[in-house]
Amino acid sequence: MMKYFIQNKKSTYENTIDEIIQNRKKEIFAFFNSEEKELPFNIYVYDSIESLVKGLRMRGFDKDPDYMCACLKDSDCSLNFFEPKDNPTESEWSKEEYKNVIFHELIHGIQLIIFGVTPEWINEGIAKYLDGTYSKGIEWLLDNYINNNEIP
Repeated sequence: MMKYFIQNKKSTYENTIDEIIQNRKKEIFAFFNSEEKELPFNIYVYDSIESLVKGLRMRGFDKDPDYMCACLKDSDCSLNFFEPKDNPTESEWSKEEYKNVIFHELIHGIQLIIFGVTPEWINEGIAKYLDGTYSKGIEWLLDNYINNNEIP
């Protein structure tokens, strides 16, 4: 059973998240050729991206990068989001764009429920495949991911 922890008690953003989960979970379970299972997530929704990072650190996840916009934490089976602004600037997430982020994290969560903890490279690869990132083509991937990140 999912349990929500909302920073802004007046927010209704939980409805948006729940709608995405209810509407998209079936396709994720189908991809993994798995019967649907109960989703035991704790879902944290913070007011801003800064509150998300601060909240994760307060909850003991101090190694998370400052630029994080959402995450699954397998140690407490939590999905962690922030609520985008109604009128974001060009450099901020819009509510429409952020729906894909919620779907991406849901993929991670369902994968955890089915398979347990798996290597990060496979988690991200599967999530990016299902969320449509790779459908944008190799040139887009090079410009937006590979060429903009240092390879360790």
